[in-house]
Amino acid sequence: MDCLKNVFFYLATEYQRTLPKELERIKETEGLIFFTNSFQFLIIILKCLQYSDHSGVSLNKERLIEEMELWQYYQEKGEFLFEEVIEFGMLPIIISNQCDKDLDRTLFEYFRFFNIPPGKIPELLHLSFVISGTLQLIDQSCVQDYVKERMIGISYVDLTHHHDTCDIIQFEQSRVTLLEKKSYREDILESSIIHKLLKIKPLQVTETRQEKRLVEHLWEYLLGLRSGYGETMTNHNCDSKLYYSLPGSIVRHKNFGEVRVLFNGMCQSRKTIIINTKFGAVMLQDKRKK
Repeated sequence: MDCLKNVFFYLATEYQRTLPKELERIKETEGLIFFTNSFQFLIIILKCLQYSDHSGVSLNKERLIEEMELWQYYQEKGEFLFEEVIEFGMLPIIISNQCDKDLDRTLFEYFRFFNIPPGKIPELLHLSFVISGTLQLIDQSCVQDYVKERMIGISYVDLTHHHDTCDIIQFEQSRVTLLEKKSYREDILESSIIHKLLKIKPLQVTETRQEKRLVEHLWEYLLGLRSGYGETMTNHNCDSKLYYSLPGSIVRHKNFGEVRVLFNGMCQSRKTIIINTKFGAVMLQDKRKK
């Protein structure tokens, strides 16, 4: 479990972005953390977790739709690795679900929401089983056997209730390829950033006080959900708008919660708003130049 927490520290320190030069002069933004798309996405998924009507933790898909629409205005512009973003988003789901059946159900909800191809799912499942085994098992030498058993036992039809022959064939071909690998911890998913980080012991991390406080908060929140006693995050019932909020004002936003407005003006020919939230600072911009 400590190695996974260390991965969180690493991600929080390494996956940060810089502001445009014309905004660096704003004194109020000094020392704040602006995350890249991958870590932003992790936080989005974390905010969309809810207790399932059955057991375990599931996705609040209505909130996820809202969060994804809002994310268009503050995600880092330009190309980014979709597969890496999807891997990061899996972390909150894996850590918050203690039972295998709950984890499998929510992961397939997640894959379906983001239209993950059936042939890609076994690789992502394998990664989730490695992380889940690392969390569950005291004897880490048993993780390999646990992952193998989970890969053999998973059923595409049972979890999706889809009987499309092409999808089933893609899924099974990918699963068989993975099962033919000799080592479930060293040979599979070498391209996965999280998988690589899990293999680095100890992972060297130099975090600031702010990063440490944030990661501790995220980690304790997920473990609270995992135990079934933590409170989930809810949307705030408020009509506050950021568009006309003045710098220095405190605003209660439906998705971000209580935020401080640091900048509201034009940058790069776009309406730009910078806010500080409990999950780091965020720069929102209109999608079109004016």
